[in-house]
Amino acid sequence: AIELAFLFFITSRDTSTWKAVDVFSEGDPLSVPVTMGRILLLLLSRLPTTAHWLPMPFYKWHSWELFAGAATLGGLALLVSWKRFPASVWSLWVLLFVLPFVLINEPILFERPWTFSRYLYMATVGTSVLLALGLEAMAQRLRNGRSYFYATVLVGICISSYFYLKRSEAISLYSSGRNYIARGDFETGVEQLKRAIAQGRDAIDLEDAYERICYMGMGKEGEEDLLYQALAIYPGNPELNGLKLALDSMSPDSVLARRALQQLRVLKTKEATVWLEVSRGKHIVFEGRQVIERAGRQIAGFFHNTGQNLGTGVVALEHLERAILAYRRALEFDPERIVTYEALVTALASAGRSAEAVEVAVQAVERNPDAPRGLLITASFGVLASGRPEEAIALCHRALKDGSATGVQSETVFTIYGDLLHGDYGEVSSSACTRMGKDLLDGGRAEEAARAFRQALAKDAESSRAHFGLGLALLSQGQVEEAEKLYAEGVTRFGSAGAEESGAVEGLRRLIARGIQVEAARRILASHWPEE
Repeated sequence: AIELAFLFFITSRDTSTWKAVDVFSEGDPLSVPVTMGRILLLLLSRLPTTAHWLPMPFYKWHSWELFAGAATLGGLALLVSWKRFPASVWSLWVLLFVLPFVLINEPILFERPWTFSRYLYMATVGTSVLLALGLEAMAQRLRNGRSYFYATVLVGICISSYFYLKRSEAISLYSSGRNYIARGDFETGVEQLKRAIAQGRDAIDLEDAYERICYMGMGKEGEEDLLYQALAIYPGNPELNGLKLALDSMSPDSVLARRALQQLRVLKTKEATVWLEVSRGKHIVFEGRQVIERAGRQIAGFFHNTGQNLGTGVVALEHLERAILAYRRALEFDPERIVTYEALVTALASAGRSAEAVEVAVQAVERNPDAPRGLLITASFGVLASGRPEEAIALCHRALKDGSATGVQSETVFTIYGDLLHGDYGEVSSSACTRMGKDLLDGGRAEEAARAFRQALAKDAESSRAHFGLGLALLSQGQVEEAEKLYAEGVTRFGSAGAEESGAVEGLRRLIARGIQVEAARRILASHWPEE
């Protein structure tokens, strides 16, 4: 009890242990002992069936395992009651090291059943010794041929160990593949799953492995054959059939492609039940809005992955066009998928379709207020070309606001600002010019920043932010006297407090922190804000 209390104390909340406790706390208290008893029997049943051998695919649970667990529990209890050393001690060992894990409830245990063996590591030590004792007891009963018995057992153990080790490796590869995919390394994950199928297809969750490979790998050479291979084994699988329709919708055969796309589009309806025709006379039923929406998102993900696989690296224009089609299909089924917008913009630009790339970027920004800076900058070109300079400036400012834009991205924004300052793009407000000036100044372009602030003051002479921004820009260029004069005029006009609210003090502090005109900046601070 003390050990368990200590383990709970040091265990992170984000573990299966605490998740199990949370599930128990939310459920019926009377059901807790029953659930714990079932878990105990299930874990005990796996000791003889999977701890030393793998006679069955152990990613599935079977009803008869409860009876096998009960038989194992009875056998261990009998050995303990006989009090014959060392069998009774090792039987007690097994029970003690299984008991702490009865807290792991069924939803957690069944979610990833191939990982449950970690709960049995210490208990397996006991079953190993008990098996050895059992073999020794059998050998003692033999008057003659004891050496042959030991040799036969040894050979049997070596052969079975080698055979089942290969199956264990398949399970390890399968689990590894899932983990790689979960971490975003899709290529390695798919490769691991393929190796798992080749190593021991009957030892892993083959259906799940096929689903993941087909979902992540489509678009690469040879992957279509794998999908057909999977469908031959699991003809009724809804995910695989959905992927088959998605693949058909991109076929060069226009009739086949149109028919497949029409069938897939039923997933976009608002009905509670959807019948998806996967072949003539054969349907798959999706019931419930959540299930239907999930299926639609999965189809979108499949199209996205296909486009990504087709458009990765230096590719032929034909493949690039197919990638563009796949990305557009993905957005049709999941219009909020921002990563697909990014990929589509890149693919269109690579194909020389810049106008379309800009149009897509504008759509993405309009849909997602937190769009990545790359899309924001691309969209600003389209907005600017359509005669909306204020919106273009706002998009550029959003792209630079957190200070983590790349050098290329910053240069692109400053190019847009330069065009706006020197060109005729329609009326730009004082606040927008001030925003440009601040971004230019932060980017080390003091001369252009001064031009922006002057334009802002020309539109609104009472803009305190533009006034002190111009002073800061001039000070950055070394025009100290003119800058000091502007600060003095500004403090007289707007007051010390008003000037501080306009960012005058903050701007001087930033200049000092960057080591630019430090003495002059400190002198201005001392003159007008001595407490600073």
